[in-house]
This record gives sequence, C-alpha cells and structure tokens, in this order.
Amino acid sequence: MKILIEDIENAPESTIDVDFCEVIDDLENGKEVRGKLEVKSNGATIEVKGHINTTLKLVCDRCLSEFDYDVDADIDEVFVKENVFDYSKHEIELKNDNFVVELNGETEIDITDLVYQSVIINIPTKKICRHGCEGTIPVLSEEEKIDPRLEVFKRLTDKIKEER
Repeated sequence: MKILIEDIENAPESTIDVDFCEVIDDLENGKEVRGKLEVKSNGATIEVKGHINTTLKLVCDRCLSEFDYDVDADIDEVFVKENVFDYSKHEIELKNDNFVVELNGETEIDITDLVYQSVIINIPTKKICRHGCEGTIPVLSEEEKIDPRLEVFKRLTDKIKEER
C-alpha cells in the first residue's frame, strides 16, 4: 500500500486515517497484519503513527520447535521531504530529531514496507517458545561422554581414588 504525498496534503487537516489489513509475503506467515495508522503532513514532515498486530511462526532457539508469536507494535515514524543533514561533515552528532527518513524527492510513502519493518524490529533476538523451555537434551553413550584426548585425566582420577 502506497500513499501519495499529494493526497495527504490535500486531505482535510492534512491527515489520512489508514485501516491496514494485508498479508505481507516477506513475513512468510500467511496471516494478515492489521492496524490503524494516522498519516499526517506537517509542512516539511510527514508523520505516521499507529498500532499494528499479527501472529508469526517462529522457531524456538532452545528446543527448535515451531510456535506462534504475537506481534503487537506501535509505529511512530517521521519522513522529511527535503534533505536535512549536511553530509559534507565527517562526524554528525545524533539527536532525537535525526531519526527520520528522508524522502529525497519521492512522491509516495510505502506503508507496507514501514509495517513490515516494524514487525521485523519487534521479533525478539532470543526466540523462546515458552517460559522454562529446557531445549533439546542430547542422549550420549558412555563412550561419547569422554573425549578420548582427556582419557589420561580419567585414568589419573581413577588412580587417585584407588589410593584413598
């Protein structure tokens, strides 16, 4: 879903309300991402604010089983129409106002891409299927438990036990 900047600026109060409901193929979950967004033009900037939710299929990092994960995220993104940074300097001090997306002459905003990025950002780095998941427990035979290179230490331990 793309929204023309001209449509935003020509809307009453320069605001468009978007009821987002799409299946985003790149998420590979086959489920709709739903949300309500407000797109507002403030002259030099365009703000996109709202809330989205969907369910993803993730793989547990501990037990490797697949599980459903609910994504419930807020979106608060600012787009600027003109270049606002002077890139000729070698170093730029980052401030809160620097976290914006420059449109660089673009005439539309890709809402689907923005929603996709918001979903991806809200996936946890450590994916655990449930509290207390112990993961896979390998079953090793007695021969596999002892590294052959460490056999000398086992013999030493056995010898010390015999002497006691």
